[in-house]
Amino acid sequence: MGFGQWVYYLNYVTFGAIWVHSWMLGTDVRGTPLQWLWIGFGVTAIVAFFWRQWQRALARRAARSVQVAAPQS
Repeated sequence: MGFGQWVYYLNYVTFGAIWVHSWMLGTDVRGTPLQWLWIGFGVTAIVAFFWRQWQRALARRAARSVQVAAPQS
């Protein structure tokens, strides 16, 4: 895994830590209409992470099938 991929995954970890910190910060978020916005942020981050992993798995599978189908000399 290259440096860029480490930074990419670190982005998810950082976002998660910041999200948890802001959620636990106090009553600014919980118990107000902002609560739904924060929940939306969290759900969006989780969905984006798994969507990206699924897309990468499909790309690897497609590359593997092309490699298998290629004629060998």
